Amino acid sequence: MFKEIFSLLVALVSQPRKTWALLTKQSDQEDAYLSRFLYPIIGIATLASFVSLFFISDTGFSLEIALKKAIVCFVSFFGALYMASYLFRVISRGLFQIEFDKAISLRFIAYSVSLLYVLEIILVLFPELFIVRILMLYIVYVIWEGCETFLGIGDNRQMKIVLLASILTLGSPYFIKFILCILMPGLNV
Repeated sequence: MFKEIFSLLVALVSQPRKTWALLTKQSDQEDAYLSRFLYPIIGIATLASFVSLFFISDTGFSLEIALKKAIVCFVSFFGALYMASYLFRVISRGLFQIEFDKAISLRFIAYSVSLLYVLEIILVLFPELFIVRILMLYIVYVIWEGCETFLGIGDNRQMKIVLLASILTLGSPYFIKFILCILMPGLNV
């Protein structure tokens, strides 16, 4: 399973157009791509945020802080997927008069956000790698290719949809973390 996840991620990064075309032809039954692809990535990210305190903490390991970080990571990543998918569907219908199926928008956002989650795993384990933050801009290109190939939007509306999907994909996890820390100040770690 992890070999398939890794190969799909490498394919999304190295050949986004070809990979989106393959994903378009693939018919996943009952959201199997979530349990076989995205949920394991979220699990690895949660585990990485828990374990990261072993490597980066100067004061030593604290189980309480590690659990808080893992909870915030899990809730923000899991919530961001569904929030971004829902907002993508609603905003594109309201502003751009483009109707997306619920399953298609969830699948598009899931594959797009997976790259962000992998970069976040790297940043949690190696926070000094600032260059990884710059690589997040490459996600916009992957979304561009997915918009054209996977969603079939290639006209003048493509830039608007790419901008919307990019903002939602890149901003949703941080927005949910922000809301969590406001509602529950004890989670702010």
